[in-house]
Amino acid sequence: MAVRVSTRQYEASHGRQPRGWGRWGFKIDDQIEWLAGTYTEAKKLATKQARQEGISFIEVLP
Repeated sequence: MAVRVSTRQYEASHGRQPRGWGRWGFKIDDQIEWLAGTYTEAKKLATKQARQEGISFIEVLP
């Protein structure tokens, strides 16, 4: 199952796409998960978790 990742809120807040190292917040269903590392690493972990839970849409929080 493909998981779609929305960066709309992040881009509206920061004026750019997410990138680099940091603590990344992802809204997965009704839960918020905070992951530290590069955006690429955090996104990979968040999409893996969403896929395991059967969720097809997550959001990157500002």
